[in-house]
Amino acid sequence: MLSEYNKAVLRDLKNKRDLNFEVNFSDDERFKECVRVKMGSEEAIIPLQEVYSFIMIAGTPEQQANLIPVKQTTVKKIIKRHVVQATKDIKKGELINFHCETNVPIEIVEGLKGLMKTPKLISIAK
Repeated sequence: MLSEYNKAVLRDLKNKRDLNFEVNFSDDERFKECVRVKMGSEEAIIPLQEVYSFIMIAGTPEQQANLIPVKQTTVKKIIKRHVVQATKDIKKGELINFHCETNVPIEIVEGLKGLMKTPKLISIAK
């Protein structure tokens, strides 16, 4: 799930009232997993699970796939060579070389699969 406040406005084809959906609209724990729906002056708070179920029922398979939240991480591989001088068991004074590989996250991007062309940047490491 997206972790910050977001709002979507669904336009009415009859141009009477638009439908506003808001997520992460309150710090209250009761509304943590809920969506606030506004139509004109009327307001309803609906559990996110029910909204998600409706969207999955109404959407095509492609639309359903585009609504899956994804997190994309770009990593940089750092390879270092370590040299250790042996003191026992191996010939004394013999050098041992070994490589150590570490993956360092450079960029983490979070968003919906269908909107990854306009992702939300979470962090960048330097």
